[in-house]
Amino acid sequence: MSSINWKIKKVSHKFEAFSSENFTASLEDTEYDCLISVATSYFPWLHLANYNFSKNTKVIIMDDNQENLSFHKWFLQKYNPKKTIKWQDIISIYQQGIGDTTDYELCNNTWDQSKGLLDAKWDIIKNFSFEFVNKDITERKFSSIKYCKKPMIYFGNKFSSKDTSFVNFLNNIFSSNQNSTWSGKTQHNTKCHGPNSSTIKEVPNFYVPVDVPELDCDKVLQEIKVLEENNLFTPLRTAQYGENNPGWSSFAIHGIEGDADKILAYGRYGYDSDEEAPYRYTDMAKKYTPTLVKYFEENKIHGHEYYHRVRIMKLAPTGYISIHDDDPKKNKKPWDENKGRPSSLNMCINNPDGCEMHFWNGEFEYIGPMKWNPNDAYTLRIHWPHMVRNLSNEPRYHLIVHGRS
Repeated sequence: MSSINWKIKKVSHKFEAFSSENFTASLEDTEYDCLISVATSYFPWLHLANYNFSKNTKVIIMDDNQENLSFHKWFLQKYNPKKTIKWQDIISIYQQGIGDTTDYELCNNTWDQSKGLLDAKWDIIKNFSFEFVNKDITERKFSSIKYCKKPMIYFGNKFSSKDTSFVNFLNNIFSSNQNSTWSGKTQHNTKCHGPNSSTIKEVPNFYVPVDVPELDCDKVLQEIKVLEENNLFTPLRTAQYGENNPGWSSFAIHGIEGDADKILAYGRYGYDSDEEAPYRYTDMAKKYTPTLVKYFEENKIHGHEYYHRVRIMKLAPTGYISIHDDDPKKNKKPWDENKGRPSSLNMCINNPDGCEMHFWNGEFEYIGPMKWNPNDAYTLRIHWPHMVRNLSNEPRYHLIVHGRS
């Protein structure tokens, strides 16, 4: 090993120098301009080495362990890419001894795999804007990424012993910047990656295509324009209900008491069941969307002899539907691998380029995006976490059909 003339700094507390976590570059392959990372081991540097970051990148290394932060400040000042050195040697120099060596062989191998990439980019990386923040990343608001083009957040295993809501944490990221992606571990010790990352090897069946009679989507879109002109879409699942879904709204074709603005489930309107609730085609739908009324009157979509709610679901440009599942009480709504979930159907009227729907499985492993085209119809595994973001400059319109045979 070549000698290194780094000034040794003593530390009084242990820090997370070694990790048992493998590093794999699984996130979206694009250009990032921000990294927010916990200060565990070498992970901030491995992310900077393995992904493409712009020259004006902002790096925020955040941790509630001050010793971890102190090490990364020291590393930024002292690292010399011209020297051949293992990770355990860097740690040994920093703290005058390796300390806990449980995972040092894994760390040495992982470091060796990325050191060449880091060294090649070091002259650029060392000039990034760095900030070191002594706070728990799981309790952090992410206002700092609001104006970034493409932020990346690495939270490591900070949720392994946390009661903090994991979904709320991800939605805090998402609400601050829809273009964000992330990586880290869940309470289940599974790896969670953000939208458009690499999927798990065996992707389960999370949607089932359904044959439906062709709908004249162009004509329907013309009728929807009249709905827009008359301001007939009702905001859906807003802050009033403790949720954040900006730009999401709905119009009932077939709804409770024939009201187009009764877009929520029967319980919101004082009924105990779908069978009890008085569903019928809404007066506004008959007036403004006759094509859709006729379509559902003439066809038993998805085998539904009786319709419950049939709604147009609008997602405005820059709008998003936060990460959620539709079985929050974990009642395990039935899912048939061949038929899907027979009580509901999602039909596409339009889906602009840039409007994306993403799914994770029950362990919060990323399983991929949905591809939509006009007239596509699917029953979806909506009791798994999913979200929609509209990064286009056009509204997206889908139909959601509920009913029974």
